[in-house]
Amino acid sequence: MKNFKALEIGSMFWVYGTLAIVSMIFDFLTYRNPFGSWAASHFPSITQCFLGALFVVFYIVITSFLTRFLKWASELEKVFRQILSPFSHLQIVLLALLSGITEEWFFRGVVMSHFGLMLSAIFFGLCHLIPAPRLWVWSVIGTLMGLILGLIVQQTHSLWLASFIHIAINGILLWKLNRSAYQRPALSNF
Repeated sequence: MKNFKALEIGSMFWVYGTLAIVSMIFDFLTYRNPFGSWAASHFPSITQCFLGALFVVFYIVITSFLTRFLKWASELEKVFRQILSPFSHLQIVLLALLSGITEEWFFRGVVMSHFGLMLSAIFFGLCHLIPAPRLWVWSVIGTLMGLILGLIVQQTHSLWLASFIHIAINGILLWKLNRSAYQRPALSNF
């Protein structure tokens, strides 16, 4: 399998900072408010948060199942472990927050509002493309998640809820990747 270079937190700040600036510009041009997508978004109800939490649990369980039983999912996890560990707990929290907030703001708040659900989901999937043909399925999963998160935003009018879901999924998966990266082999008896 191809080796992938570990991502650096500084690079991620540049990427997410750029997404945030582009989102601010589009929001300012659209709403005359640099945070217009957030201002137009409803804060989710307790019921919506509960359903969102159930979706996060469902996603994590399915991901764990796929990783355990399917070769492509296991390979994908190995690639993610290469590029996304070892991170400190603070780095995990920062990356989960940055990715969840800025990606939802850009893809659902800006792109979806200007170009529609399908184009935003496809663009979201393409931005999650891993340059290894056997792992292109991650782009398909990204497109499906883009559709699901876009539908959540359309149905609830809440960019906040989609961000909470995105943050939770990324945070839990990053924690799981890094937990296994720090596990030590058990000491053997002599």
